[in-house]
Amino acid sequence: MDATLDGEHIEGSSSAVVEGMGAFAATWSGELAGHAAQLGSWRGITGETEIQATDIELAPLRHLLPKAARIQRLAGKAFAILRVERLAPKSFPTCAS
Repeated sequence: MDATLDGEHIEGSSSAVVEGMGAFAATWSGELAGHAAQLGSWRGITGETEIQATDIELAPLRHLLPKAARIQRLAGKAFAILRVERLAPKSFPTCAS
């Protein structure tokens, strides 16, 4: 993990590989709504983050599915990217994949 706080600007990245599951990574960049020591500054943060999951093994996920689905075998790998952005301190974040 690598993170930098410079005044009201924060950015960073993180990554991990989980044996038997896949690889995960995240990057973020944002602007605090004030001094970092004030809780309200974090509540009003704006910016973006991107979360990536790659080489996700599907077989272990079979156990999470309902038995009514009657899935006997699940195989292969998947990937996903989720991007979250908050443009204004009082707005809800938007998501895209």
